[in-house]
Amino acid sequence: MKRILTLLLCACSVVGMAQKRDTVFLKARTSEGHSIYIDQNRNAKIYKSIADTSYTALDREHKMSLKALSKYRTKSFKKSSTLDIPRKWYALKWYKGKYYVYAPSDWSSARISISDSTFIFQDMERTVSLVHKIAKTGADRYSILRTQEYAKRRSAVNIYRIDRKRGIAIFENLYDDPDNKGSSYELMVDLNKIRNYPVIVNYSPQHKELEFGFDQPDFKALLKGVK
Repeated sequence: MKRILTLLLCACSVVGMAQKRDTVFLKARTSEGHSIYIDQNRNAKIYKSIADTSYTALDREHKMSLKALSKYRTKSFKKSSTLDIPRKWYALKWYKGKYYVYAPSDWSSARISISDSTFIFQDMERTVSLVHKIAKTGADRYSILRTQEYAKRRSAVNIYRIDRKRGIAIFENLYDDPDNKGSSYELMVDLNKIRNYPVIVNYSPQHKELEFGFDQPDFKALLKGVK
């Protein structure tokens, strides 16, 4: 019995040490419990929350959006093929030369769902767009012609798959730009590959905290090799 207890204590000690090695604090825990840390455990429960796709549910608001968009369907409207593009995406971040997924304080991280007829973008709020056409414009380039619910005009989202193996892509013009001020870019990762990256967690048990400041990727350099 004594030997069993000793083995259990040793096992707990090893697990505890492993957890400590898996966690790197970027901001020490405050008196309110707030902290920002890197979780390098690829089996961490936080990945389940990150992989949540409840924003795609056909709820009342989603149905209302589809109804509002129905008037933009032309007589020749046909559902588009999603080609070989992954259907679900999550925001990818860049920090000190490495990629991370991020669990923000307010959980407003960018999420994307692509189907043969809709393009759903979840950030601070959900935006449903009607997909008119998905075209492959190069070996790793795609263009999605859509009508956004609130913009009431057609615009294109361009996708550049900069690293297929690692599931990384750059989305161009996710946000509507009626004034044509220039392109905007977002790093995204195939939702099925989020566990390939460590998570930076903004743990906020009491109230919303300031979000962590990430580095800006060199999008020009990243896009250089895309065919």
